[in-house]
Amino acid sequence: MRGIMTDPQKRKSFEQSTGVSLDSFFKEQEKANHKKTGQIFWENLEGAVRRDEEVDKKEEKGPLGNLLKKAEEETINIPLWLGILLLCWIVIQHSRGEKEILANLPPDARLASPETVGKFSYIPTRFLSQLWGSFTNIQFPSAVETKIINAYAYAFGCNLEEAEKEVSEYPSLAHFFRRNLKPGARPIESQAQMISPVDGRMLHFGEIESENQGIEQVKGIRFSLKDFLGEDSEIFDVIKKQQIHNKQKGERKKHLYYCIIYLAPGDYHGYHSPVDWKIKERVHYPGYLYPVANWAVNLIRGLFAMNERVVLTGEWEHGYFSYTPVGAYNVGSMSLKFEEVSIREKIIGNIRED
Repeated sequence: MRGIMTDPQKRKSFEQSTGVSLDSFFKEQEKANHKKTGQIFWENLEGAVRRDEEVDKKEEKGPLGNLLKKAEEETINIPLWLGILLLCWIVIQHSRGEKEILANLPPDARLASPETVGKFSYIPTRFLSQLWGSFTNIQFPSAVETKIINAYAYAFGCNLEEAEKEVSEYPSLAHFFRRNLKPGARPIESQAQMISPVDGRMLHFGEIESENQGIEQVKGIRFSLKDFLGEDSEIFDVIKKQQIHNKQKGERKKHLYYCIIYLAPGDYHGYHSPVDWKIKERVHYPGYLYPVANWAVNLIRGLFAMNERVVLTGEWEHGYFSYTPVGAYNVGSMSLKFEEVSIREKIIGNIRED
């Protein structure tokens, strides 16, 4: 078209054939182009405004709106997760209800039946404890091992400030579990005749007055001395002699006491001699490795007499003395270190291959 504007012959031919002045034609064409461009601009502007309004409406819905938008984008199954949360809530409420019911029951009613306890024996607690022991002895890279130990310490409330070493210095979780305390962390009273042998919590303390009395496991529930220490234990002769002695007039009465101390998973697990005494006999009872947590103690009668244990018997300045470390689930290894003394040792029963 620009060629027509500059060529007089073409310009004249165009005006004659169309009957329209070429200048008028270009003016009308320019007006049409401006109108079309303006229309496109306003259409684009209106579309942008509409999109902004839609975004604002979605944002006005707040966190829920954003969550729904995210769920829509990531195809999250909202009904499924709501169902899972509801199920968890129901389980928690049911568990709370069971605890309230059990708390109001007498001790005997809380115990598992002999049949149920018999079924517990099929649980491979020894094998599972060995697997746990194998895992805790794995020496991971230092950065990984430190995180594992810190996670364990956090879960079970370990006091890291009392540990002999820094967490990063323990090559494995097993080494941390067997950790020593810093020197002076547990000052010992030099004049005391007896100290706590472990860094635990006292569950029960009482006096033994007869051989059939038993030892208190939980309030209202006792377990047999014969089951725990053995039928041929020296303690029964001691009890008989004590009963005869206490009937004599003018003689100072003698008393025999027991004490049960519980070690939690986060506690320091070294156990020490509570008194200055001479050990005469060590008897190993290869039993189960049931948990000894509060729920298990309230469920299984005679739990301590069923688990693996080592009964140490001897004498101190006041006569008979016995000390018995008891194993538990994931804690089945017991290491005893003695001075050069002669100890009569025997094993009662067979080690179970659970």
